[in-house]
Parts: sequence; structure tokens; C-alpha cells
Amino acid sequence: MIEAALSGSVLILIILALRAAFRKRIPQRVQYALWGLVLLRLCLPFPLFESRLSVLEAVPDVGVMQREIYVLPIDRYQIAIDETPDGTAQADDRLVDANSFGYSVLSEDNRTLTRYADKMSLGELLTVVWRTGAVLMGVWFLLVNVRFAVRLRRTRQPFQASGCPLRVYVSGELRSPCLFGLLRPAVYLTPQAAASPEALRCVLAHELAHYRHGDHIWAMARVFCTALYWWNPLVWAAAFASRRDSELACDEAVIRSMDAEQRLAYGRVLVDLIPVQSRPGGIARGATCMTSSRRSMKERVLMIARGSKTVLPALAVVVIAAIIAIGCTFSGAAAAQGDEWVYTLTHLQNGKPQSAITALTGEDAALAARIVENARSVSAAWEGPEPETLSDCWRITVTQPDGTVESHYAYQVSGNSALADGSAVLQSDGWYSRISDELYAQLTALTESDPEHENLDLAVRDAILSNHMSAYAPGTEMVNAESHVILRQHIEGGFVTVYAVVRTMWAGYDQGVIAELTGSHMPVVITLEKGSLEHALAGGYSLVEYWVPEDGSRYESSIHEKFPEDLAGLALDLQAFAEIQSQECWRQVAEEGGLNALNAHFNGLLDSIMSGPAEASSTAAYIEAHRDEYDEFLSYGDEALRFICREFGNRINARGLRGAVMQCAMTDLLGSEAIPFDASDGLDYYEKFRDHAHDLLDSTSEAYVAEHYPRTYLFLQMTTVLNTAEN
Repeated sequence: MIEAALSGSVLILIILALRAAFRKRIPQRVQYALWGLVLLRLCLPFPLFESRLSVLEAVPDVGVMQREIYVLPIDRYQIAIDETPDGTAQADDRLVDANSFGYSVLSEDNRTLTRYADKMSLGELLTVVWRTGAVLMGVWFLLVNVRFAVRLRRTRQPFQASGCPLRVYVSGELRSPCLFGLLRPAVYLTPQAAASPEALRCVLAHELAHYRHGDHIWAMARVFCTALYWWNPLVWAAAFASRRDSELACDEAVIRSMDAEQRLAYGRVLVDLIPVQSRPGGIARGATCMTSSRRSMKERVLMIARGSKTVLPALAVVVIAAIIAIGCTFSGAAAAQGDEWVYTLTHLQNGKPQSAITALTGEDAALAARIVENARSVSAAWEGPEPETLSDCWRITVTQPDGTVESHYAYQVSGNSALADGSAVLQSDGWYSRISDELYAQLTALTESDPEHENLDLAVRDAILSNHMSAYAPGTEMVNAESHVILRQHIEGGFVTVYAVVRTMWAGYDQGVIAELTGSHMPVVITLEKGSLEHALAGGYSLVEYWVPEDGSRYESSIHEKFPEDLAGLALDLQAFAEIQSQECWRQVAEEGGLNALNAHFNGLLDSIMSGPAEASSTAAYIEAHRDEYDEFLSYGDEALRFICREFGNRINARGLRGAVMQCAMTDLLGSEAIPFDASDGLDYYEKFRDHAHDLLDSTSEAYVAEHYPRTYLFLQMTTVLNTAEN
């Protein structure tokens, strides 16, 4: 609709210019008909064809929307370190971005919280205002016309007018005669017009001319356009001008067969019956009211007195100009055939986008061009792993001038999977080729993290795990897991005070099955000292204090006393961090404890759910009878979904009651991303959702699915892994 507004505005200016230049030299009906082009363009939501002459060639692509992916490191949000008067630094980091929407994904190394969010741009905000205003204006116009129709119906009296094909009424509520009614139009007279035979004849001739021109329909169309484009003054100007031209066109039609004396009589009737207003009005009504401004009335009387004259050269100029205007305003900008290559860099961790630098410029674009050229010129070295199996890699997306898009992946290789010389490699279409160390160093520098930040993060993790280990007696089969979100860090001298929300989890195994599971979720304050060797932690830090809230009634008040005032409320809102931190802990438990142990625990939960009641006839009854076990299964989140994918993908007990329970759990875990397929059993549902997920990926992109459908993206990753294992 923005294209329609821009093109329509230009067309209005053209019609107004033609009207001003030739209104005394062309027929009034032609002048009025030109507004039909404006109406048609404003109602067309899209251009009819592409042209280099289109007015849209002169404006930026209004259809382009910008989307940003924000990367929020887990231990600093909107970090801003300011110098204090004594020369020390103080960091004021906030977790919540009030302008962000979407969801957050914790990185595999628990260091980065990626918020996939859209910020409402100015264009999107104006679109909301536009649509809201159009609805409100439309409602107001509707109420005006309904009120007018009700008033006419209440006060009208039938009037017999011989020779008139329309119904005729008299109403004392009218200031001037009019034609009103979209489906069943009727002529409404004032008592003054009905009382004089000469006035009646002139008025009926005028209103029947409106009827033949279809003005009762065009009047409603004007109302629609002014409501839709309520913000555009040119549309309002066009509405008033077209309404004025409709009256002139009717006057011209009426006087065409009149002699001079009859035209004079017709003019007197108009002067007597039409009230003169200081400013034009009545545009909100879908009626052909005969009210006019003083200037408009003067123009009508002069036209009636002189008659209508047509200058053929002027008419030809107007027709040619109208044809050119159609070509310029009913067309869209031709597809750009630029000569620029556009490069986009995306940082991936285990296949998930972590950050994006769009439209690289300057030296960054030159770097990307050299890497891509290197990938094409050097022969493939070896077929390497898929990007989702890499802890870190960088994807360079290249958009060529003809619209062709390529994706290349660069990453550091090490260990057994490295080339003989340990150099980095680049992937193109599934193959990998060498890139120089210099190029790779420049590439990684674009998204390089702060080493000091990494050291501090490792120290915080060590402090949490050491405190957690002291709370529970470790066994030979035990896994400790933690996830922390640093709300703020305060640096003073050689000390760092970290305010964080910490989720810990302890899993004990007995013969490969999780036998005991416990943990905690609370705000903590950790004080570290840099450079001390006593009680050394990772990164050269030592633990000075590990503070936890007091129990019982002192829990909340102790947090308010220990945390800065503006952070206390956030520290108490544990639910805001619950899901993402729980997911990270489960990931660590599965990674360190082994999939076999977690799978055995999942199988035990499913066996418990299926154990009864024996008389149950539905899957829901089994789940309801073992709600605690079912809810525990769901609490594993992504790990539970991975388990379900493995079971269905490997056809392991995938049918019957077990498959039905896993189907219910799968739909609950997918949430709003689930699709209500008509499936015969759990395996059938899995296969149908798998096809749906791949169709979604084919019709959009990997980044789009990861951003908008995170659980579906996880599902796709699992099916890719299973397919790779089968092959």
C-alpha cells in the first residue's frame, strides 16, 4: 500500500496540474473522468507492471524490511564501563532490553545468550499508526453515513415525480437536494425544490445526471479512499476536487441541449437552492449533495452561462499526458540489475546463529571477497563435518548482482580432523578448501570475544561448581552442572563483584540410570580477586566470597540488602531465567553423564507412565494418572525432544501406547510450533512433522527457521544427524 500511496500522490499532482491548465479548454466530463485513474491507483495494492519510467524508480525499495539479531554475552548486557572518581571502573550492565521482542537461546558453552528479536522500525511503527487511523476513520465515516441514512428515513415523505426512474422523497432535514443510496439510490428533495415546477425539473435533471455518471458509487469510493489514506493531504485534496468536478460534469450534461434562456433559468435555480458555504464540506457522506463554496458556485454559474467549449489540441495534450501518467504511476520499479556483490557474515555455534554483520563494507567486504575468491580458486581439500557439528564457524553469504546466493563456511580445525599443516579450511557446496592463516585471523577478529571476559566467565563457573560440590557429597557416578546469568559486574581495584542468577543441578547415577536429582536456582553475589594465587580459579582469579540469600522469611529482604536497588527486583524474578538456564543444565548433564544414562532415565519415565491404569482406554488417561512423571519428562526440554527424535527416527518402540505418549510429549514440547496432523500413530505424526519441517526450511531459510521456529530447528538438526548416521 505504500507503493500505491506514493504513486497515487504523484498521479494526483499530475491531475491537479492538468486540471488547472486545461479546465476551460476540455469537456468537464473528461476532467471528471481523470479522477477515476486516481481512484483506481489508490485501490490497487500493487503495480500492474515494471518500468524504468516508474516514479518508484526515484525512491528506495519500500518493501525492504530490516531485521537485527542481537548477541547478548551471558555475563554482560549493554555493558558500559565508566571511570569512577578514584580511577576505578564500574560496569553498569542490564539484562533486559525493553525494546526487544522474541526469544533467547543459550550458547552451547554457556557464555552467550543470543536474543533473536525484532525491533520495531520507524516504518513498522508508522504502518501500525496508519492502519489504526484507517480503522478509526472508517468507523467514523460509517457512523456518519448510517446516521444520515437514519435521519432521511425518519423524515422523508414520498413524492410523485412523473418520468423519473428513481424513487423521489422530500425531507425537511436537507440543506440541498441530493442523490443517496449505494444499492437502491433515491433522489431526496428539499421542500423548496418540490414546491416549484421549474426548480423540480432542473433538480431532477441534475440528480439523474449524477445517477447516469454513477456518482452515488463514486461518492462512496471517495469516502473509502479518504478513510484509507486519512494521513495524506493530497488524497483529501483529490476528494474535494473530484466532488467539485462531478458537479461541473452534471451541469454540463444538463445544459448540453439547452438554449441560452434555459441555461439562465437553470443557473437561477442553482443559486436559489444551493447553500453557499465558506469552506467545502460533506465529504464524509456518500451522497451527491449540491452544497458549494462561493468560489465553486461562481465557477459553475460562469460555465453554465458560457456553455462548455472544447479545444481539440488541449484535449489531445491531456489525453497524451494521462497515458504517460498511467505508465509512470501504475508501474513498479524495474528489477535492479546492479553490479555490487553483497557479503553478510554470520557467527555460528553448533549450527545456531549467534551474531550477524549484514552488508559488510570497506575492508570487511574486501576481506570477504578475498576469502570467497580463495575458496573458488583453490581445489577442494577434503569433505569435512557439517557446520552444526562445529563449536564455532563463520558463514559468509554472498549475493551476486544477478541474485544468486552462495554460502561459505570458515572455521579453525584442530586435532585429528585438521589438515596436515593445521591450517584452516573453507567449505563451499559441501567441500572444504584452504584459506591462509592471515585471512582467517582477520575473519575471526570480526566476531572475536574479549579474552578477559572469557577468563572472568570461567572463574565464575569454577566458583559456582566448587560451591555446589561442597553442598553435596560427590560420588563416583555424579555430574555437576551450572548455568549463570550475570546481571552486573562491579570492578574496583583488583576485585570484581559479580551479581548473577545461578541454576545448579546435581545428577547421581546408579548403574547408568539417574537415581538422584537435585539442584538450586537463586540469585548470588560472587566476589573475586584478580591475580591472587590463593584458592586460584580459572583465568587467574581467586574466590573471596560466595554469597547466597538467607532462608525463610529473610530470603527476599536479604536480596534487597545485598543487591543494588535497581537489580533486586530482577534478581527475585527467577522465572524469567528458568527455562533457558534449566535447558543449559540438562545439556551439561547429558554431555557429561552420557546419553545412555539420560536415555535410560527417559525410558524409565515412559515405562512408569505406561504402567497403568490397566482399564484406561486413552493416552490422556495414562498421562493424567502419572502427571508427575510426565511433567518431569517435559521439564528436560530440548533433551527430551532430542530423545523423542532418536526414538522415532530409529523406529524404537515407536508405535502403540509408547509412541502415543511420545507424540503427546512431542506436541507439548513443540508448543505453538506443533501442527495438528491427522496421524494414525506416534510414528506417523513424527514423519508428517518431519516433512513439514523440511518444507518450511525449503521455503524460507535456515536462519529464518532458527529465529522463528527454534524447536523445529532443533528437530531438523536431529533428523539431519539421524540421516547422517544411517548413511
